Amino acid sequence: MSKELILTILFGIYICSLQAQNAGIIKGRVTDNNTKEPLIGATVVLDGTTNSKGAITDLNGNFELPSIPYGTFSLKIKYIGYEDKEVNDVGVYDSKGVFIEITVKKISQVLDEVVVLAYQNPTESTDQMTTVSARSISLEETKRFAGSLGDPSRMALSYSGVATSGGDNNEIIIRGNSAKYLQWKLEGLEIPNPNHFGVYGSSGGLLNILNTNNLGASNFYLGAFPAHTGNVIGGVFDLSLRDGNTTNYKHSVEMSLIGLSATSEGPLKLSKGANYTINYRYSTLGLIKNLGIAYQAPEYQDMTFKVNLPTMKSGKFTVYGMGGLGTNLEEDFFRKIDSTQFSLNMAGDTIYGFNEIAAENLNKYNIGIIGFKHIIPLGEKSILTNHINYSAVFSAPRSSGVNKDNFTTYLKEEGRFTNSTFRYQPSLNTYFNNSNSIQTGIILSFRSFNSSLIEGYPDFTTKTILKSTDKSLLTQSYVSYQNTSIKKLKIVAGLHYTYFNLNNQHLLEPRLGFNYTLSDKSSLAFASGMHSTTESPEVYLFIDNSVNIQTRNLDMTRSWQTVISYKRKLSEKLFFTAEVYSQYLFDVPIAADSSNFSLINEEVAFTDLKLINKGKGLNYGLELTLEKLFSQSYYFLATVSLFQSEYKLMEPYYRKSKYGSSYVINLLGGKEFKFKENKFFNLNVRANFSGGKPYTPVLLEESIAADAEVRDEKRANFNQLPPYIGVDLSLSHKWIRPKKAHEVKLDVFRLFEQNYIDEIFVQEKLNYDGSITPATKQLVQYGEGQTNSTILPVLYYKLTF
Repeated sequence: MSKELILTILFGIYICSLQAQNAGIIKGRVTDNNTKEPLIGATVVLDGTTNSKGAITDLNGNFELPSIPYGTFSLKIKYIGYEDKEVNDVGVYDSKGVFIEITVKKISQVLDEVVVLAYQNPTESTDQMTTVSARSISLEETKRFAGSLGDPSRMALSYSGVATSGGDNNEIIIRGNSAKYLQWKLEGLEIPNPNHFGVYGSSGGLLNILNTNNLGASNFYLGAFPAHTGNVIGGVFDLSLRDGNTTNYKHSVEMSLIGLSATSEGPLKLSKGANYTINYRYSTLGLIKNLGIAYQAPEYQDMTFKVNLPTMKSGKFTVYGMGGLGTNLEEDFFRKIDSTQFSLNMAGDTIYGFNEIAAENLNKYNIGIIGFKHIIPLGEKSILTNHINYSAVFSAPRSSGVNKDNFTTYLKEEGRFTNSTFRYQPSLNTYFNNSNSIQTGIILSFRSFNSSLIEGYPDFTTKTILKSTDKSLLTQSYVSYQNTSIKKLKIVAGLHYTYFNLNNQHLLEPRLGFNYTLSDKSSLAFASGMHSTTESPEVYLFIDNSVNIQTRNLDMTRSWQTVISYKRKLSEKLFFTAEVYSQYLFDVPIAADSSNFSLINEEVAFTDLKLINKGKGLNYGLELTLEKLFSQSYYFLATVSLFQSEYKLMEPYYRKSKYGSSYVINLLGGKEFKFKENKFFNLNVRANFSGGKPYTPVLLEESIAADAEVRDEKRANFNQLPPYIGVDLSLSHKWIRPKKAHEVKLDVFRLFEQNYIDEIFVQEKLNYDGSITPATKQLVQYGEGQTNSTILPVLYYKLTF
């Protein structure tokens, strides 16, 4: 063999190795949406490259697209007799690549051998029983959106119909409903509040326990829910854990101000196709505090895992879990002049020292969730799913104050909430033919709880607000029928039944929706139905004067919701959506006396007031969305939400609720710059404009006279804070090597902020000698007109290998 030939071969091998180093891989599996059976011979085409690559699925429905240039792509799936499917936001940023599960749906209508085309949007919910107000959320979106801090809750704040309660809390307010009416699910079954430092009875906190490294294609619902969804009136966030890689092991470590985390995924030898994912995170601030560098900082840690065990004849088994531990101690310092500590300055004036008194605010929130799901086909037309989860929550908030008369600390509030819930949901999906299917199921929730809440006062007296130890049973069942036999029309009708043992109430709720395909570029949809929700079980119990636990005679809060939606495809990746909605709420628990108290107007539900189901509520609005999906290295999303949120006591008129900020506008977008074949720079920006929060004006003179805050309840939520403006920014740089990938990211939360006002209230001001006089009380608007008041830069580094 000549020297020239040997050199040519060696050079060719070297070039091939360089190409392999600058390439990733996409693997996946294509199955029937109904039967979950693998589709043999389906075509999978990679969209977004100059030379589109393709693959054909094998006998197990698996496909492989090797030598993929790094970047974000779309997949298009075609199969004879099935609707075309597009999967957006498939990110390939390391040599190990990604694994993705894809389901496609059979064509329901074929007329004169011509397939009836239907409007399709890759961001629409994967739930076939929805027609309006639902979308899917991808892993790449959560990572990409500026201001999300890797938190799915904060990322969802960019969508239409969604507002935030403000501050550092990630609560989600949907269509003017209290954030406590958001229902969290994991893998399709309800779970407790999955946020660190969540307040018991609420739905938000500081940071979601689920790390985005484990997030799969999740579903987000805003209203008019399908029949399989119950015990909710505000919204549903159904989190999904992604499957692990079935052929390669892949690991990553990440360091940031949010936490130090490690992620691993890969195949298991238990069965063919078995895989796992696991992530553990520990708070960086907590570590800094434990090292003695910081005095006080939130401490938390969390872990998430998922194991898939597919079998040839016994179906697919899935085990998953999520847990978090968190303790947050904050101290407010007050100063009192100490006359025993003094000195003279150069002028001979007496300078007094100070004693510092600390008031503590402590919040503990621990949660654990374990689940098991089994999916098995029953013949060719039915699928049986058995789903079980168990959750346990412990919450212990405690706060103290300072008595400014004698500068002693006293207990302001102390609570201990322990509850555990066992849930079981069997469901059966039956597909009679391509046009008719039915879904039935039962949801049983057994809950045990032990709750106590004490309020304290400056004179060291206390009052027991809540004390209960009991069990509850919530039974739900549903049936949902889908028909697509009429040309261009999809009809979904269903019934949802609810029974709650704490009030012995039975409810039957009808649901109806349809989707009409105007053309392959537009559709018109409608949904309407009855919905209800239980409050926290402690609401149905109260303490009488002899400190005996009694049962309130309270019904569930109910609502009738209607949504009309118009969707249009403006170009291959550009979509427009307009939705008009109304929510009429009734049987709302309100105070039996003349006080201005309604449970739909509260962030948490604990009260010792006597309650009756005489309240009402009304939410209505218009939502507009213009969304350009990620392609050609950029994306943007613009949303406008115009709405009103009102509530009614026993008067003949409605008042604006505390969540009626009138409008929310979000503008966000980003651009990816590619340098060479393995280096990327990303720029993402988000701007939020929203109406100010309504508030009840403070009566200053009456407050001074009473030595306590007094509000004008006759003008409840009559005033409104100034409009809010906020801007977030994120910058990231990725570079990929043959066996590892690096990413550095700077997420600037609140780069710019104007008119962040948390609350308006009466504040006591101390005189120089530490005394208080009524004349020193002032009306204070916290944060008014502040710019860059709470800027938070978060630096990330991630290594994948």
